[in-house]
Amino acid sequence: MSFLIIYIIIFIALTILLFPRIRNVRSIPILNGLRKLRNRKTGLTPLNGKKKDNKKQESAELFAVIEKKIIDEKIYLDPSVKLGRIARSLHVPEKKVSKAINEIGGDNFNSFINRFRVEEAKQLMLDPRNRNYTIDAMAELAGFSNKVSFYKSFRKITKKSPREFRKESISG
Repeated sequence: MSFLIIYIIIFIALTILLFPRIRNVRSIPILNGLRKLRNRKTGLTPLNGKKKDNKKQESAELFAVIEKKIIDEKIYLDPSVKLGRIARSLHVPEKKVSKAINEIGGDNFNSFINRFRVEEAKQLMLDPRNRNYTIDAMAELAGFSNKVSFYKSFRKITKKSPREFRKESISG
């Protein structure tokens, strides 16, 4: 068996050296057969989807860790929070953190953070002790750095303006 493999390797090497026009090594049928044989031994095939499922699970696990960290440490309250800061604190590349948030959370990083901020703003509006605060002050306490992003995010998530939400919570 090993003699056959050595023979095939020598044959392929000579073919490549003698016929330099063959640019695409994948087009050599014998190599495809070797790949299939190797995959049969390991149990992995390129089309069985196991690798994709593992990556999806890895993203889901990372997303859970990210979400827990953001909630436990209330990172969303910091108006200057950035993707890089969270990635560095988890010792994970920014690209992986971003991918996990996009795939599992269904949002980009800013929208993901703003969901937590809107929930915080809603809680602040529902608290009777905060009736003397303006909506803009509560937005700032919730981590928003400007009014426009607060109002856009709030309306996108709740389907109401902050003023409408506050009126309903006071009267209802």
